[in-house]
Amino acid sequence: MKQGSILNFFGASASKRSQSSPVGAPNLTPGARVPAEPRKDGTPATVPSGDPVASSGPARKRDASPLDSEPASKRLATQAESPVGAETEPFAARIDAARTDGDPQRRRRMQELVGAGASTRLERRAEAVRQKFDWLAPSKVMDAARRRPGDAAFDERSVYVPQAAWSGLSESQRQYWKVKAQHRDLVLFFKVGKFFELYEDDAATGADVMGWKLTLSGVGKCRQVGCPESGLVEAARRLVAAGYKVGIMEQVETASAAKAARGSKAVVRRELTQVYTPATALDTEGGAAGGGGVVPSCVLCMWEAPLPREREGAVEVGVAVLDATSGQVYAGSVRELGGGRAAVGALLASVAPREVIASREGLSTHTARVLALHPARKSWVPCGAGPNDLPRPDDAAAAVVERLRGVGVQVADGAELPGCLAECDGPTLSAVSGLLAHLRRVKLAGAAQFASNVLPLAQMPGGGLGSMVLDGPTLTGLNILDGPEGRVATGTGPPASLLALVDSCATAGGRRTLRAWLCAPLTDPAAIDARLDVVEALVADPATSGTVRQRLTRAPDTAALVGRLRRACAEPSAGLPYDIRRGAQSRRLGILRGACAGLARALDIVSDLRQDAAALERLDGTRRDPPALLQSLLDQPGARDELDTAAALLAEILRAVPAPTGKAKQDAGVAVSASVLEGAGLAADADDEGRLEAEVKLTTRWAETLVGWGCEGPPGGVSALAGGLWERVDASLSAIDALLSFAAFAGCADGAVCRPEVLPVSGDHGHPLLDLRGMWNPLVRTPGSGTVVPNDVALGGPTGARVAVITGSNMSGKSTAMRAACLVAVLAQAGCYVPASAARLSACDRIFTRVGAQDEIMAGRSTFLVECLETAAVLKDATAGSLVVLDELGRGTSTHDGHAIAEAVLARLARGAVRPRVLFSTHYHALATGPMAADAGVALVHMASERDGRGGLRFSYKLQAGVAPQSCGYEVAAMAGVPAAVVARARAVGERVEEEWAAAQGVRQILRAARGAESSNV
Repeated sequence: MKQGSILNFFGASASKRSQSSPVGAPNLTPGARVPAEPRKDGTPATVPSGDPVASSGPARKRDASPLDSEPASKRLATQAESPVGAETEPFAARIDAARTDGDPQRRRRMQELVGAGASTRLERRAEAVRQKFDWLAPSKVMDAARRRPGDAAFDERSVYVPQAAWSGLSESQRQYWKVKAQHRDLVLFFKVGKFFELYEDDAATGADVMGWKLTLSGVGKCRQVGCPESGLVEAARRLVAAGYKVGIMEQVETASAAKAARGSKAVVRRELTQVYTPATALDTEGGAAGGGGVVPSCVLCMWEAPLPREREGAVEVGVAVLDATSGQVYAGSVRELGGGRAAVGALLASVAPREVIASREGLSTHTARVLALHPARKSWVPCGAGPNDLPRPDDAAAAVVERLRGVGVQVADGAELPGCLAECDGPTLSAVSGLLAHLRRVKLAGAAQFASNVLPLAQMPGGGLGSMVLDGPTLTGLNILDGPEGRVATGTGPPASLLALVDSCATAGGRRTLRAWLCAPLTDPAAIDARLDVVEALVADPATSGTVRQRLTRAPDTAALVGRLRRACAEPSAGLPYDIRRGAQSRRLGILRGACAGLARALDIVSDLRQDAAALERLDGTRRDPPALLQSLLDQPGARDELDTAAALLAEILRAVPAPTGKAKQDAGVAVSASVLEGAGLAADADDEGRLEAEVKLTTRWAETLVGWGCEGPPGGVSALAGGLWERVDASLSAIDALLSFAAFAGCADGAVCRPEVLPVSGDHGHPLLDLRGMWNPLVRTPGSGTVVPNDVALGGPTGARVAVITGSNMSGKSTAMRAACLVAVLAQAGCYVPASAARLSACDRIFTRVGAQDEIMAGRSTFLVECLETAAVLKDATAGSLVVLDELGRGTSTHDGHAIAEAVLARLARGAVRPRVLFSTHYHALATGPMAADAGVALVHMASERDGRGGLRFSYKLQAGVAPQSCGYEVAAMAGVPAAVVARARAVGERVEEEWAAAQGVRQILRAARGAESSNV
C-alpha cells in the first residue's frame, strides 16, 4: 500500500512520519559528543590525569580472553606494529631536531627508541601484562565461586580474582577489580579525573567496537583504552547498540574530600553508579532502547518446572516481563504439554525481549533450543537462594518478599504478596524474583519498586494468551513482522512484511499495539466484530478519519512518558558529590516538565477525539452513533472530573518548573523557586545541601502523585491520581490509532478488500470452515503495478474436504496462494478488512506453517531435521480449529524417503482423529494420483500453467481443480539460465528414469498377480 494513498485517504497532506531510530541504539543524553578526535598522525589523544594509574604508553594485547573476537596471533601481530608505527612520526621529528642541534648521543637514543630496542621493550611489557592477568585467559578463568565455564552452574557475570593478584594491586586498582569481579558481564568504564577508561578484556571490546587503539597503561599497567568524559555518552550508546551491557564507575568524592577524610595519600573513592543494557538503556526523552519504535524493549525472566501429573516432557514455564518503555511488570505462566514449545516460542516472538534471564540448571532440551535460536542477549544465572540468583519455586515467595523490601516496598510479615503476585504460582514467583534481582543489579531499583503493581501476563499487549497462537517459524514463514531474510520496504517494491503493509500509525503506541494485534489475533468473534465495526465506521467517513489522524500526530508516546516518571521517582544516588547530585536533580526536573507537557497534550487529544466521534457519518452522509468499541475506548481514560484533576496537577507542575532559558538551558539546569518550596511546606532558606534535599523531595512527591503511588501528601492539595490513568490514556489512543491504520489499509488497498465474517471455532455444527473468494497476497504486489490475480480456497464445513493437495510447476504461485490464505486469517482475526472479495471462516486457534527450505546450522539442525521438527509440532499440537500449511514436505531428503514421509503425514492429517484444515503443496505427483486421491476428505487442485511453444512457460497463477500434469522442472531450469545442453541431458535422464520406473511398476504388478494366483490355488 502506497504512503501517498494512505495520506490521501486521511485527507492529510502531512509528510511521511520520520523513521524511528534502530532498535538497540538509544541516545542516553542530549548533546552527546563523540570521543576526542585523534591526533593528525593517527595516534589517540593523550589522557592527562593526576592519578598514577592513568599514564599512557605503547601497547600490545595479551593472549585471547573470553571476550576477544580475533585470534590471539592476529591481534598480537597487529598490536605489535600499531604502537611503534604510531610513535614513529613524533620521534622522527625529534630526531630531525637532534640533528640540527648537533647532539649525536641524543640522536642515537632516539633511533634506539624507534628501532629494534623499542620493539623488544614492547614485547617484554606485553608479556608481563599477560603473566599478570593470566587468570583471565580462557584456560584459567573462573567465576566468583571458582567454577569453570563448563560447569552447568557457571556464573558468567562474575570472575575469580586470585589472592595473589590482589596483593599486587594499588588502592585504585582494588576499586576497579572489586566491582569487575562481580560484574564481569559489564563493559566497565572507570573514572580517572576527566576521563573514563576501559581495562583488559573491556579494553579489547572498546577497541573492536569503537576503533580505539590500545595502550599498555592504566590500572596496573594493563591493556587500556579510554575517552574524555564528554565522549562517554556516545561510547556507551555504541556499545549498547552492539549488544553489550555498560557500567559506569564514577568518582563519588572529590580529591580534597578524600584527603581531608583519609590523609594526603588517599585515593578518590569510586563506585558503580549506572548500568546501561540493550533493553533498559534510556534516552533523554525517556524511551527505552527501542522506544518510539514498533518493537517494544523488554526484559524477560523465566523459570521452567516439570508437570509430573501430565504426560512426559510437559512443563510449566513461569514468566516475568519488564516493559522498559513504560516501566510496567507483567507475570504469569504458560503450560507446554508437548515438546514443540509453541507457547514459549509464540511468547518470545510477540514480546520480542531484548534480554532473557534464565538458569541453565533444570532447563529442558526443548526450551533451551527455543532460547538458543532467539536473538535476545541471554543472561544465564545460577539457580539457588543467593541474592542474585533465581530461587527455586518452593523458596520463591520468601525471596520475592525479601527483594521487594530491598527496593523499598513495604510487605508485612505474614501478609500476602501485593497485587496479583498473591495469585502467582511457584514458577512465576521464581521468575519475578529473578527479574527483581536483575533490576536491582543494573541499578533500576526505581523500576523494581513497580513490581508490587505487577499485572497478569494476559494483559500485556502481545502476550498471546487466549489468542491465536503464532509461533516463531510461523511469524517468519508468513512474513508477519519482517520481510524475507530481513528485507525492508524500499518504497518502490512490495511491502516487506504484513506489519509494514498495514502500518500507517501516527503514534509510537499505535505501532506497538498494531504489532501486538498481528502477533496475537483474537479468537472471540464478538471481539473481532467490535474492531471491525470501528474500521467500517472510519472507512465510511474519510474526512473525520483524517481529522482524527491529524490530532494523533500531536500525541506523545504516553507509555514512554510514564516510564520517565517512574525513573524520576528514584532519588539521585546518595553520597555522591553535590555537583553530581545537583546535575541529576536538574535532569529530573527537565524530565518531569517534559512528561507533564506531553501528558497534558494527551488529555487535550482525548477531549478532542470525543467530539470527533460524535461527528461520525455514514456513507450516505447521515450521522451515526460511534461504534460501541470506539465509545468504550474514548470513555476508558476516565470521567471528566478525573481528567480535570489530572490536568490541574500537570498545570501546577508546569508553573512551578519553568522551561529552562539562557544559561540554564545551555547547562540543562533548572531549579524550583523558593516560593514553590515554601508553598509545599518545605524549607527554602537552607544552605545549598538543604535546598537540594527539599527540591528532591518535592520532585519525588510530584512524580509519585502523577503515576499513582502513595506519598506523604500531594502538593497544593491536589488529590493523588487513581493508578492506571496514564495507562488507560495510552491504551485508548494507541488502539484508536491502530484501528485507524486498519481503516487506511481498507481504503487504499490495490485489490479488492472485504469485511470478513469470523465464526466461532465450534460453529457450523462443529465443522470448521475456511471459505475465501477472490483472495490475493498483498506482500507480492508492488503497489500500483497492475491487476491482482485472485484465487478461491474452500476447506471444511459440513460437506467440504478438510485437506487441499496443491500441485503445479515451480514458480507457479503455490506458496504465494497458501501464504495468502494464512494472511487473510491473521488480518480477519486481528479485526481488519482482508484482501479478498468475500471471506467466511471459523476462528483459527493456531496457524502452523512448514514453508520454505531452511536450516539452522548454528543449532546443528539440517534442512530435513527442521522440516521434521516443524511437522512433528503439527502432528502433536494441531486441533480441529487449526490451520496447517505444509509446503513441499520431504524435499530435504531422498526422493523415496521424502515421498514416503509426505504421504504418511498427509494420511494422518486427512484421516486422523483431529483433522485440521490443511493446505498441502507437493511435487510428488503420486500423492495426488495414489490412494489419497480417492479420499473424500482430500480435494485436488493445481496452479495452472501452459507451455508457450518456445520451450518456456506461461503462468496463470490461478488455482484450478485437478492435478497438474507435470512440475515443469526442465522449463523452469531453462528460464533460470541453465545451459541448454545441461537441460537437454536432464530431460534424457528423466525419460530414462521414468521408463525404468514404469518397467519396475510392471514387474511389481506381475509379481502381485502371481502371488494372488498362488493364493487362490492353495
